[in-house]
Amino acid sequence: MVKRSFDDWIQFFESTLLIIGSALLLSGIFFLVAFNWNQLDGFTKLGIVGSLNLIAYFLTIFFRKTTFYFEIGLTIIFFLTASALFTFGQIYQTGADVYDLFLGWAGLTFLLLLVSRSGVVTGFWFVLVAATVYLYSDQVSNETESYHLFTITSVLFGGAVVALDWIKTNIYSDKSKVFLSGLGLFITLSFLHSVASGLLWTGEEIKSLPEYSFYQILVPLLFFGFYYSYYRFVRFRLLNLTIILLFGLGQVFLLAVDLFKIWAYSSGVSFLLFALWITGYTLWAVTHLNHLRKTKLNTGDLP
Repeated sequence: MVKRSFDDWIQFFESTLLIIGSALLLSGIFFLVAFNWNQLDGFTKLGIVGSLNLIAYFLTIFFRKTTFYFEIGLTIIFFLTASALFTFGQIYQTGADVYDLFLGWAGLTFLLLLVSRSGVVTGFWFVLVAATVYLYSDQVSNETESYHLFTITSVLFGGAVVALDWIKTNIYSDKSKVFLSGLGLFITLSFLHSVASGLLWTGEEIKSLPEYSFYQILVPLLFFGFYYSYYRFVRFRLLNLTIILLFGLGQVFLLAVDLFKIWAYSSGVSFLLFALWITGYTLWAVTHLNHLRKTKLNTGDLP
């Protein structure tokens, strides 16, 4: 155990009090502005938000050689950009939908991806784009267009995920690539699952169209087969395989519900077959993932 001298304790308490005092001062300023926000004119509101953005930009440039502080600065800029757009929309009542603000947010923060080193901002940007697509489908497009939009989004995200694995650059670390690859694949398969789920609960006139077979069976099967083969045999990623098998469970669930007509409460046999099908797939998926993990650990090839 390291013994500290009296001077060390004095220095510790002084530093602690300085940090606490600074935090309380900043908190006081924040709550003072927030409490009187409605009393401020538009120019002052925009000036406050703009000043915060400029300060964040200058501090990020100043700490650009320290990766940790640099990424914190980029993250702050990422969210301050949204606050500037929301403040502008609040003051001038632009009448824009939420997806318009999210689309502008994504466009204005795209350049941050090119300088980000840890992938944190890139991950936030992926989620932002996915949210923008979902909001657009909810507020603007109709039901049929949403199926097409979600499928196109899945193809674009899926292509970006594969491209990310093949980028020969040292911008992102291996851990960041694993995280971004898993996040992008999760978004890709989530949109596909939304398409299949939406078609399942629509009316019979929609289910009678060829789109039902295309989106409910062919597209999920192609995506499942391609990404499973790719991330098992070409570029092994256990996290991605877990997401793929989870997507498979969701598709099995939807197909089982449709096949056994669970919503019709036909018979106890349907519920039993449904439960056995889901349980069987789950047991196989967990056993398969555990086997792959042990095999890669033994060969020393697990990332």
